[in-house]
Amino acid sequence: MKRLLSITGNAKYGNIEDTICHRVLLAVGCVLYDACAMLFICVVAILVYAVLTVGLGGWARRLLLRGEAERPSSAPARLVASGMLKEAGMPKIQVTEGWFKEWSTYDDGIGKVILAPEIFEQRTPEACAVAAMQASRAVVARESPAAWRRRRIALRWSSALPGLALFFAIFLMLLKRVNPAGALILFALACVVSLVMYLMTLRIDLRAAMIAKKTLQGQNVLVSETDMARAIKLLDVAPMMDLRGPIASMKWVLWHMAPFARRS
Repeated sequence: MKRLLSITGNAKYGNIEDTICHRVLLAVGCVLYDACAMLFICVVAILVYAVLTVGLGGWARRLLLRGEAERPSSAPARLVASGMLKEAGMPKIQVTEGWFKEWSTYDDGIGKVILAPEIFEQRTPEACAVAAMQASRAVVARESPAAWRRRRIALRWSSALPGLALFFAIFLMLLKRVNPAGALILFALACVVSLVMYLMTLRIDLRAAMIAKKTLQGQNVLVSETDMARAIKLLDVAPMMDLRGPIASMKWVLWHMAPFARRS
């Protein structure tokens, strides 16, 4: 009787060794499936981040550069920003020329509107729109200083984090501390965190763009309807211009790491 039960048990459940091998293969398959799924998610996240930074941010950048080749407006960008600040009751805020080609902002720490060298003296509607955007940031900072401070910190970290993660991942790969898959996951995580930080505080720049539109429409800086339409078109995408921050930051770091770089 015991012999019969043993035979029928083996026929029903199979050999013990086969069962163990089956479970091991199943576990390995699950691990590989999870790893492939994780790598796929990382690749998708990086592609989405690239589309937003290079695509959307680059489109806003191209609008600005296209305006430089066309006929100028009536006032340089620095005067537009100064006029807006005076009208808003903030004459003590200075408008200065920055040192970074693609970077314009308002720094509440030093109380200055900083315009990129490429637009500081430009008279195009697009340059005036960027200057109006930065002056409007100062207005928003006066109304909601804590919110603007969070936005400024988010812009800095969202610009620096992907580049730092990329260089750190390459460094760890050279030291053989992580494999390429781990480096990819690290870079994708940095891209996701950077994008979340940017989008969570985006409403501050949307508010600044609305103020800039109303102010430009109320002033006589852009006299023609065509120039006003060009300025409004750029202000529609102005909150997205800083999406190119990581690309500009990495370009700046690579340029200054080069042995032939000119440093000021």
